[in-house]
Amino acid sequence: RVIYAIGGTTPVDFLRNCGITFDENKKAEYDENYETKTKGLYLAGDIAVRSGGSIAIALNHAHHIITHILDQNK
Repeated sequence: RVIYAIGGTTPVDFLRNCGITFDENKKAEYDENYETKTKGLYLAGDIAVRSGGSIAIALNHAHHIITHILDQNK
């Protein structure tokens, strides 16, 4: 488990080293469940959307991700 939770700019090099891909607009790629192309690796919060630091958005993403993981393990 890795949680990258510091402010500033998107850590593109760190994310690429983790196997995360980016589209032509330098936006991290993930599916409707926030799962990246690296199975089991999810993005949430400001890295997933350019919202400007909303803790509520990050918490909602976390809830969605956890629900998705639990549903897969039923």
